[in-house]
Amino acid sequence: MTAKEYLREYPDTISNFDEIKRVIYGLYEFRNDKEKTSKHYRLILQSDNRYQEWMNEHEEWSVYNNLGWEEFEYDEPVYKPNFKEELLRVIEEDVSFFYLFQFLTNKQDNIPTQQEIEKAIYEETAKELKYAEMRIFELEVILEDCIKEKSSIRTMKVTTDVLEEILKMIGVTAANAQITKISELVSYLTGFSKHTIRQRLTKPEGYTSHQGEEIDKINKLLKDLKIKISIEYNKYL
Repeated sequence: MTAKEYLREYPDTISNFDEIKRVIYGLYEFRNDKEKTSKHYRLILQSDNRYQEWMNEHEEWSVYNNLGWEEFEYDEPVYKPNFKEELLRVIEEDVSFFYLFQFLTNKQDNIPTQQEIEKAIYEETAKELKYAEMRIFELEVILEDCIKEKSSIRTMKVTTDVLEEILKMIGVTAANAQITKISELVSYLTGFSKHTIRQRLTKPEGYTSHQGEEIDKINKLLKDLKIKISIEYNKYL
């Protein structure tokens, strides 16, 4: 797993997420360069630099008070105590960040060659391109659905909820059928994206008066057909 993949998959497990992401992205362009990584490590990650920065900020005080490490220990640190451990966890499987890993751990065995590091970067770039293509496709689908909803009173959310309720009447629910299959059926019947339908089925939310006109219309159609289904919405929001 690459460092970027780890950040995407497990953000909730990283207490120093913003700081670690800043370090990863700050090193990204030259992580295969040992000298530049070393310089970045010394300037950003080592505590000596934090102390020097603190001394520079308090230079005027130090002339009169002879400030040193004792006072610095009471100053707010840049990184939390578990920052190093979390950073190591994020990059430990990513060969492209080996130089940073080496500086953090002093690892001297099983060192990958420069060619292996470059290969890892190439493979990761290919992965990121595929991920970007997938995200672009998903955003295009969402945009397409938004355009459909703007041009018609019929929306994906209300349509999906009504069809889900009709399916429940004949015994088809998410409990006994795959949401993916239900999404595909609703998509086929409505023309909306199965991806956004799946999201709706997975994370339902209530309605406000903004959807009132559409909901009133579908409720009347259901009532006229004597189908005991009614979609509710908050008329005061």
